[in-house]
Amino acid sequence: MTPSEILAYPVGDLLTRARAAGPVGLAWLRFRCDRDLAAYMALCWPGIAADPFAPSHRAILQWFDALPPYEARHAAAQAQPEADPIARSAWEAPRGTGKTSVAIAALDRAVRTGREPYVVIVGPEAAHASALSVSLQAMLSPGHPAAGPLLEALYGRVEWAGNMADGAVSRPPVLGLPGGAAYVSVRSIGGTIRGLLRGTHRPSMVLLDDLEKPDDVGSMAQRDAMHEKLNSDVLNLGPQGGGLAVCLMATRLHPDAVSARLQRDPAWDGASFRGVLAWPQGVEGGEIVEGSRWAEWRALLTDSAVPARQREAAALAVYRAHRAEMDAGAEVLDPHRLPLYRAMLRLVSIGLPSFMKDVQNAPIAHGGGAFRPDSFRWCTLDGRDVVLGWGDTARRIALPAFSRVVIHLDPTTSRKKGSTQRDFAGLAVVACRDDRATGERLYVVLEWSAAREEPEEQAERVWSAWARWRAAGVPSVEVIYESNGGGGACLQGEYHADQRRKRKDKGLPWTMEPIAIHETRAKDACISGAVPLLNAGVAVLSTAIRSHEGGREALRQTEAWPGGAHDDGPDALAKALLRLEAQGTGGLTVESAEAALRLFSRAG
Repeated sequence: MTPSEILAYPVGDLLTRARAAGPVGLAWLRFRCDRDLAAYMALCWPGIAADPFAPSHRAILQWFDALPPYEARHAAAQAQPEADPIARSAWEAPRGTGKTSVAIAALDRAVRTGREPYVVIVGPEAAHASALSVSLQAMLSPGHPAAGPLLEALYGRVEWAGNMADGAVSRPPVLGLPGGAAYVSVRSIGGTIRGLLRGTHRPSMVLLDDLEKPDDVGSMAQRDAMHEKLNSDVLNLGPQGGGLAVCLMATRLHPDAVSARLQRDPAWDGASFRGVLAWPQGVEGGEIVEGSRWAEWRALLTDSAVPARQREAAALAVYRAHRAEMDAGAEVLDPHRLPLYRAMLRLVSIGLPSFMKDVQNAPIAHGGGAFRPDSFRWCTLDGRDVVLGWGDTARRIALPAFSRVVIHLDPTTSRKKGSTQRDFAGLAVVACRDDRATGERLYVVLEWSAAREEPEEQAERVWSAWARWRAAGVPSVEVIYESNGGGGACLQGEYHADQRRKRKDKGLPWTMEPIAIHETRAKDACISGAVPLLNAGVAVLSTAIRSHEGGREALRQTEAWPGGAHDDGPDALAKALLRLEAQGTGGLTVESAEAALRLFSRAG
């Protein structure tokens, strides 16, 4: 058989032909299993692959199959220094559907074949990480009940030496292929993971499993800390020169969880899967409609006057009698591990909020926030271009195509009570583009921050932003600042005149003329006007905002508004957006979120 024929044959037919071919047939099966993880699991781990694979499993399997062995990745990174040296993917799938089992099987194959010299598994805590270690050690030890007889025939008997945290796996020569060794380490994300080294090897593959726990996602500060841990610690574990592969398995616990952020990050492959793809008739968005057959079923299931087993039997009898009607319109991700009836039982048992999180990967945001960070749109800045979207469908707009930029400073001269530390100053830089051909209005938030700075530092940031966006070719760059309570002294009077003279003497741009505004509207009324713009994606945020602490603080303040301790970041952004809108609507004032939504509906 040719290699293409070996890969194309249905697994069952290939197995039949291999048995008839004798020893060469084993070589065919080994060739197929090394390149087809689904075939590897079906032939070598039939106990794990007993049920058919769902679309989520197949997507994960295909990513691992398409991933070149470490040596090839390392060589490619050396040959193409401009390319991303790290292969990375993030997968969100419902709890209990076996996504981690597929990933562990991929690690097992990687170790047995020598594709990966050093594998690391990272869990959210020590107990979770230990359980993953036990699973992998069991698979790499003889006598596993889920293993088939072909496992040892194709890969020989591997030996594990070490402990639960660090092990070495030796593989024997088999079928003419050389033996060797690979290393495995297991850590928790809260422990020490920097600087892992086994002999001369640094990690070549890292599996991250459910890094976030419910207690870890409640605040943006916690999510930022986990994201930073991933970026600074995990992604730097790999060999010098590149070749690291990182794979995250997760269930989304918060709309802005790290796994959700990675789904929006173009550097990461992967996908998010929902357990229920389409709800049946009588269920809308997870809410059972009163008067429907499903409502009748729920009433029987939850009748506390009837013993549990009897009401469960009565509900099941209704479902069986009316199954065609009750299944109509429904589609589920995995009919074998989470069929519709089981999903509905789970919905009634744990409630809609938990179901949306654990099964749908669409958690409902809780708390007092009006803004929804999970719905914000993001763009990247590439030289003098704004890039919307990713890959082949990305849309590029040159900055000179934007008609104007507004820089708004919400200054501070006060200090925290009982402290020498300044209060926050908010700065927002927003570009506006009106497309006369289509009537589209687009806002791009180029810069945004909330930082504790001295007045001189606030002024310097404004000067820098003004010079930067003028140089980018935007026709009009306007600087405004809020003068309420004497704010903005650093942008007026003799101090500002002195800064102009100094910049002129140094040959720097110096003609900036800031405009003082005295705001008479309530701050909350202004900020509410920005809510629909960000939530509906009319105002698009630059990813650069997340790269510095001032930007992250502005995002944290926005998520917490209106109940947070500070609102300088969202206030600065709202004032810049309203200034641009007022310029475009003959000075019309936006007083509320409802009015803003009407005003900006043409841009959505």
